[in-house]
Amino acid sequence: MKYFLINVKKIYKNKLNSIPVFIIILFLAFLYVGNLKSATIEFDLDSPVSIKEDINSTSEQIGLFENNLKSISLDSEECINIKNDLNLAKERKECLENKLKAYKNRDWHQFYKNDIRLKKIDLEANKYESDYDDEFLQTTKLNEKYSLYQYENKLGFDDRFTPVQGISYIILIVNSYLSIILIVMMAFILSSLYCSNYFNGIDISIIVPMKQVNRIMTKLMVGCFVGISATLLVLIISGTLGSIGTEFGSLKSPILTYCASGICEYEPIINFMMSWIIMSILSMLFISNVIFVLSGLLKKRTSCFFSSLLFLFACTWGCTKIAPIFSIVHLIPTTYLNCLQVLSGEIGYLTQNNNINALTGIIVLLVCNIVLTIINFSLMKMREVK
Repeated sequence: MKYFLINVKKIYKNKLNSIPVFIIILFLAFLYVGNLKSATIEFDLDSPVSIKEDINSTSEQIGLFENNLKSISLDSEECINIKNDLNLAKERKECLENKLKAYKNRDWHQFYKNDIRLKKIDLEANKYESDYDDEFLQTTKLNEKYSLYQYENKLGFDDRFTPVQGISYIILIVNSYLSIILIVMMAFILSSLYCSNYFNGIDISIIVPMKQVNRIMTKLMVGCFVGISATLLVLIISGTLGSIGTEFGSLKSPILTYCASGICEYEPIINFMMSWIIMSILSMLFISNVIFVLSGLLKKRTSCFFSSLLFLFACTWGCTKIAPIFSIVHLIPTTYLNCLQVLSGEIGYLTQNNNINALTGIIVLLVCNIVLTIINFSLMKMREVK
């Protein structure tokens, strides 16, 4: 325990470790401000892309449809189509006005009720348009599912792509950026800590009156401590920003899940929390092990830092970008560093590999951590012999 606390004190005494912390806080704050502006710009009546402009544009369409009806035969097929378009345009205008009113009154139940109808109108109006591709229609359908989920679960105002609630913003950060943040922070802090054991290339930690296994496990525990601390920092900052900007949100906040067939559904984040915690701890242990191995081989902080970044980023990137290895990515530990994308099925969907799941990830990470720990033990044994 004393050796653990000594290493933790080293981390806190190193003032350089405040640099990545400060950068991450700035990143989270700037990203949230951007999300908040993007999510609410539709309801800024002075904005050129506001809902007011949409209402005005729909009103102009209604006028054009009414004028066209005056110049064609009432029995023609074209007349029937224009009448259908006119009815949809009138309903769309009404829904837009009701949606804007609900936003002003913070009546989110009515807000999403009208938003769902707007999405249905858009789908109905565009189903005969050849200009719209499958991707556009699929996005519109997912937007409708999102609004329906928010409506059924009585959740407050939020945006699917630029979330502003505390919990939903946390989901965005964890899903898209946490693995990058962990790799950078742990590589920066642990490369300095682990390489501080070497003086003129000699491992001075061997003078500590502890068994080799205990020293290794303590170092890895410190690594996990750094990873957990970084994760908690991200969660607390993200949740606080969301609470200040709108509201903290609910554990029912949705995350988009995938399956191999391409069907996407929204599920509450609470369903994934326990698996995410277990996989995250194993991922932190894996990152710590990799940095520990490289520190033993390179012995210099700068070399260890950049080598760790290069190795971890390259392997993580390659698992979802290099198509020839998609069939075996379920056996590569860096596939599971982005735990939430694994649990939601996103990585499995991107790679078309059905073997990527929580159970496989836990097994692969456990095996790799055991192997890396044995390598660390062997390297330490060799240094003591020398």
